[in-house]
Amino acid sequence: MAKKAFKFEDYWAQHIIRALVGKDEKICAYVRRRFSDDDVDQSDPGKYIGLVKEDIVEKIVDSDPDSETFGERIPKPDAEPTGLKYKFIDNFNTENIKNYKKLIGLTNAGRTEFIYKFRDLSFTCEDEEEFWEKSLSEIRKIYTGKKQVVEVVSPSGKIAKN
Repeated sequence: MAKKAFKFEDYWAQHIIRALVGKDEKICAYVRRRFSDDDVDQSDPGKYIGLVKEDIVEKIVDSDPDSETFGERIPKPDAEPTGLKYKFIDNFNTENIKNYKKLIGLTNAGRTEFIYKFRDLSFTCEDEEEFWEKSLSEIRKIYTGKKQVVEVVSPSGKIAKN
């Protein structure tokens, strides 16, 4: 049986995530099947698009001199996965922006949430226009560029700032 092609119009995004991976801007979404503009399937657990899971397996140095990968680190043959890692596959570009915007909506499951992801930090964006228009470099300065000020009060009552 042939697998049906993914149609953005048939899904609603619960979350759309923009991430900075190295110097590249990426995008992914957690989606659910859409029945109509305001009705989505809440019984299905949903799925991510623009993101793939990869097994983490033990690696060894290839010691076969006849191999194309001789001397390189390769997955250990027959090794069991030790974990999972997630890899963004969709670039944040004009075509993907157009497609991901088709996933936005207010439904019986709530409103689409926009999220910025920087390494281990995540921030929810309240301004949809900002989410699509500003670069992640600008956003990073807004959300993480502020210097934290810590006030320490000594027993004498003097305030010291960093």
